[in-house]
Amino acid sequence: MPQKTVRRPTHAITLTDAAVAKIEEWLRDEEPGLALHIFVEPGGCSGLRYKMMFSDQYRKGLARTLAERNGQVPSQADEAEAKAQLAALVTDTMTVQWFGSVPLIMSMEDRKQFHGARIDYVEDLNNWGFAIDNPNLQASCACSSDEPCG
Repeated sequence: MPQKTVRRPTHAITLTDAAVAKIEEWLRDEEPGLALHIFVEPGGCSGLRYKMMFSDQYRKGLARTLAERNGQVPSQADEAEAKAQLAALVTDTMTVQWFGSVPLIMSMEDRKQFHGARIDYVEDLNNWGFAIDNPNLQASCACSSDEPCG
């Protein structure tokens, strides 16, 4: 009997093309290596609130990786610091997912909360911003809070 192949997603989070395009637009005038950091913190109806911010904590290390991914020779000027920052990603138990030129970083603990989530950028007449569809949410409520419930 033939073995059935099971495909598992390689990313904890999926960013849509619209989300990546918006982030790349915002980062266009920045130095390479700035990362989108996604995390959860206490708050909201579910007890957790999603947070997203740009982080330069590992900038030189991620810029080096981006250059290598693009087939470029990384700058030797900051090589020691770049290597130290890449090592710090491991020490800090951070994961990196690449979406085009966008590095997304998150802790291993937060990765569990976001596993399978999809982040989209939506824009219409009344609203614009990132929308997170997270299959890990257990419940919803009608409290009219801007925070996700679950």
